[in-house]
Amino acid sequence: MTKYSLPEIKELRAVKSAREIDNITRAQRISEKVLIEVLKKLKVGVSEIKLARFIVNSFRRKGVKALAFEPIVAFGKGSADIHHWPTRARLRKNQIVMFDFGCTVNGYCSDITRTFFFGEPTAKFKRVYESVLTAQERALKILARGEKKAKKIDASARNFLHRNFGKNKFTHGLGHGVGTAIHEWPNFKPTSSDVVPVNCVMTVEPGVYLPGWGGVRIEDMVVIKDRGISNLTRAAKSLDLIIINI
Repeated sequence: MTKYSLPEIKELRAVKSAREIDNITRAQRISEKVLIEVLKKLKVGVSEIKLARFIVNSFRRKGVKALAFEPIVAFGKGSADIHHWPTRARLRKNQIVMFDFGCTVNGYCSDITRTFFFGEPTAKFKRVYESVLTAQERALKILARGEKKAKKIDASARNFLHRNFGKNKFTHGLGHGVGTAIHEWPNFKPTSSDVVPVNCVMTVEPGVYLPGWGGVRIEDMVVIKDRGISNLTRAAKSLDLIIINI
């Protein structure tokens, strides 16, 4: 029997087969369908808890046996809480709405975050949103060029956001591996020594969080290729398409 060390096991686990990538992709497609459905439920007075329950029930109706994690639904100032737990807070006009959720297919996870604006967005929201989207695009671009060092990939987005908002407004890692667990090795972090292997599935999820105002996070899942990437996330994220007119 071949014996592997723990570092070798996590690296072997990170490299996904075509079948595993297919399961993750299918899970992401289901999550995107649920996102479309929950957006139709946005109305003045609806609570975070009610939408979170709707998300769970929508997954169940689609035959999902297990969620990847409990859904995050955050309105307004609550979106500045990175791991916000849905509350009885009710949606009002001209508020940020953040969704972060995922499901499993054959035990493999999906993960998606989208931030919306319910009403007429302020200039501040537009600036923050476009900055986060630019940060994500910078990371995706360096990945597409073939960069595999996690620290450099993280820095491509983090340095941009730090210059624009300061060093304490983006406090979590840029992304993480996804598989049978929602958080797997490797990790995009400032201090990471990880080198991302080919056929690894990673999230890319920069964010800006301003206490007392709100936050913006945009998250895609990508497959790392020898040269380039394959983005498994199709949900719209351009500014004009995340504004919910009321």
